Amino acid sequence: MPPPVLQVDNASRLALAQELEEQAAAVRAVAFAPDGQTLATAGFDGTVRLWSWPGGVLQYTLEGHTNTVRDVAYRPDGRQLASAGFDHTVRLWNPATGRLQTTLPVETLALNAVAYSEDGTLLAAAGGDGRIWLWYVGASTATPIPLEGHLGGVMDVAFAPAGHLLASVARDDTLQLWNLEQLQAAGEVIATFERWPYTVAFDPGGSRLVTGSVDETVSMWSLAESMAVDPLSGHEGTVYAVAFTPDGSVLASGGADGSIRLWDGRSGTSLHTIEGDGAAVLGVTFSPDGRYLASASADGFVRLWAVQPDT
Repeated sequence: MPPPVLQVDNASRLALAQELEEQAAAVRAVAFAPDGQTLATAGFDGTVRLWSWPGGVLQYTLEGHTNTVRDVAYRPDGRQLASAGFDHTVRLWNPATGRLQTTLPVETLALNAVAYSEDGTLLAAAGGDGRIWLWYVGASTATPIPLEGHLGGVMDVAFAPAGHLLASVARDDTLQLWNLEQLQAAGEVIATFERWPYTVAFDPGGSRLVTGSVDETVSMWSLAESMAVDPLSGHEGTVYAVAFTPDGSVLASGGADGSIRLWDGRSGTSLHTIEGDGAAVLGVTFSPDGRYLASASADGFVRLWAVQPDT
């Protein structure tokens, strides 16, 4: 893929900074460490890989999952990495050494996503059987608390940046919001879709949610007003991933059409499109300082896009 240079909001541009070493299988997800110095990737080959950044040098290949790894997430203090996969397990790793700390088995069809709360005390995983699994990090028991309410496989979960809310999307065509201070209560249905939502994220302020769906759209939801802006159209295929810049000014989405689309993070206005080479974009994330956008692709590459000041 040639290194495109794109204008973004008349103030910055994106350029392909680096392609990490091609893997034997598709890369399903990507996550920056909180200090921005390491990048974790989840592979269809059942491995998790840790890369130094900048530089893109492979540090560790974490082996243990026996099937596709669907997601990875760093604990906010950076001292633990969680991975979730089709083998019905969440695995917790020490990212400094690449060693496995513990395995959390779950009685579910598969695990599609994993996320930590902002304070690092809670860990949530999205179950293919319609349940969300919740752990208290560091608790003496590894028995998870199930959150039940979805009628189809849960595809993604996201914690609000502060407070006690968890958002989830599932194949029952709903976006739900959970009050974690009332674990016995069912989730509140925020929205329903004609075709199920695949991914969800909070904006950095915690006042809005964004979803990407099988219906090829991105939607932004105001929690205060309980309403959405008009769906953001442009993708030609499922939207697999969404992510905000740390300041919430830009939203990135990646999808089955191989493109990455950039939107104004507040108004939803389309900014620019990074056209791909046909391989689906399965994950997107911004670095903690907002200088890089990482994308995970079905062709086995992770691509790093530099956000550079306009000159």
